[in-house]
Amino acid sequence: GTLSWSKVIGGAALDIPNYVEETNDGGFMVSGYTASYGAGGDDFFILKTDGSGNVSWMKTYGVAVGEWAYRGVETKNGDFLITGGTPGGGGGNDVVIIRTNSGGTVLWQKTYGGTGNDYGKGVKETADGGIIVSGQYAGATFDFYLLKTDASGNLLWGKEIGGAHMLELRRTQAGIFSEEDERFIDLYKLEKAFDEYKKGAEENLRKRLIPAEEAIKKI
Repeated sequence: GTLSWSKVIGGAALDIPNYVEETNDGGFMVSGYTASYGAGGDDFFILKTDGSGNVSWMKTYGVAVGEWAYRGVETKNGDFLITGGTPGGGGGNDVVIIRTNSGGTVLWQKTYGGTGNDYGKGVKETADGGIIVSGQYAGATFDFYLLKTDASGNLLWGKEIGGAHMLELRRTQAGIFSEEDERFIDLYKLEKAFDEYKKGAEENLRKRLIPAEEAIKKI
């Protein structure tokens, strides 16, 4: 519990770091949104530091309206993926995925969504090199959704699931457990369950989702 180091990073306005991840080089990647820097309003940002928290670089992404980043991750080849919400052409907000290289330069940006407020809340690179995103979909109610893309952001499929609103895809229950425990679910396991569901086998998907919905009812 001894403090190794601490850093204060930000400007004069509101800056929100929503997620931090250790990178392959031993440093850290921080993702979120900022009103201090960028094009105006709230913009996505990625902040890259070394292992001691010294800023290596910071990049912002957006236009003069509100964009909110909720999760960023590093891919196996050292690129970065960010997801969140951005004002959409059909009204409301759309899910956005931005892929950058290791220096934060944008490789591509894609949006997905309807006329309501849709947000990407979780993102992972899949075993086949594609991308899976979880988040909030504004259907008849705010529902939980998954979308899968290839490595270039081209949509392969999307699924909406009513009655759930998740920031992360983790099944939990009271007590201590490890990520090897069957009570834990990550995006890879859920993706596999969806693949089985598309082939007509729904048991694994039900086993993953129903306990999560029951837990949410108790919150």
